[in-house]
Amino acid sequence: MFAKVVDLYRSTGRKPVVDGAFSYEGGYDKGLADKLEALKDLPQHFGRFLEVEASPEKGCSFTFKLPSNEYGKFFPDIKALLAGSTSINKGVFPENIYIVDLDWMFSDENAPEPIANLKKVCRLVHLLSELAIGVDRETNRAFFNLFFALPQDGVKPPRTFLIATKVTPEMAEVRLKHLDLLEQILHPKNSSKPNLFERVMMFRLSIADVLDAAGDCGNPFMVVVQEWSKILSQYRINLQSYVHGFSFEKVRQEVARAELEYAKSLSEILGDIAGKLLALPVSVAGIILVYKSNDPLEVWVLSVGLVVVSFILLSTIKNQKLQVKRLQHSFTMAFEGFESRMNTYPRRIQELLAETAAQLDVQVKSLNNTFEILGKVSWLPVWGVAVILVSKVVLFFNG
Repeated sequence: MFAKVVDLYRSTGRKPVVDGAFSYEGGYDKGLADKLEALKDLPQHFGRFLEVEASPEKGCSFTFKLPSNEYGKFFPDIKALLAGSTSINKGVFPENIYIVDLDWMFSDENAPEPIANLKKVCRLVHLLSELAIGVDRETNRAFFNLFFALPQDGVKPPRTFLIATKVTPEMAEVRLKHLDLLEQILHPKNSSKPNLFERVMMFRLSIADVLDAAGDCGNPFMVVVQEWSKILSQYRINLQSYVHGFSFEKVRQEVARAELEYAKSLSEILGDIAGKLLALPVSVAGIILVYKSNDPLEVWVLSVGLVVVSFILLSTIKNQKLQVKRLQHSFTMAFEGFESRMNTYPRRIQELLAETAAQLDVQVKSLNNTFEILGKVSWLPVWGVAVILVSKVVLFFNG
């Protein structure tokens, strides 16, 4: 029925509303006659005719008293709507209303931009009342007092922020976007999703961070509405840090484990050859025996023995060098995945990766230098035997 009242008002040219009533005086046609007939038995709470005169000859004149209750209400503009309907401050957009200057009724399909913006602000009030750590509904019956807080941070003590959800006409000019994100977090169907509590906490902290940065610059609720995009951005940063906290910790553990395994493997390579290297001093001492011996058979046996020992040592060293090369290749392949994502990690993880790679590279170089020295020393018995044999042959023929 309220729609019929609005239809009559529109069809008469949206006359000025004075003291809750509008008057019409003009032509009388079938369309107007049908509208007047439709409102003939109108219930009192939808409004009433104060006087009506209508005839095809004299035209039509009437005064209609508009409703002003839950069944219907006219507002000249948005400012009057906000002043006369406090339900918006509590997240409930009123029904059965008509805004005169916008020519908009609650049941119209396409809402003008200011109304669409107000509906989103109203929706935001509802969502914030579910998100806040505390809601005061009693101090003022016209709006909510919502509480958000920041924990102690270094030298800064804990801070509490109060948001009074008083919707202002200026908010009708702000286009809120992506309210669905908060709605999904708070929706009951998502209550069983993992880390939901942490997401709620991060959103609360994001709002508190923005309010803290704004300082005492005005209405906190206006700050939230105007800086909603910044709040969403802050939330995404907080969420990313939280998610990466797990992955970074995992990376740190994997890097530490890989470093330990490769360092242990490199140490074992040197440990494996250590026992065999005990033969090296014996081989060097054997050179003296070859030099002092005058028995050709003894010289021959000792010489062959020293050469065989040197060959075994050189083969072992070569095999261990290949083993180090394989380990280094395996290490490089294992760390390629980390290094490809190096720029996405925090500075501490980047430093850890660089330090690990550098330390293992130093250990590999040290091990290769050790093998190089041992290889050269292993050739001493061979060259020593060769020199002694040549000198003995020369002495034999000169003797």
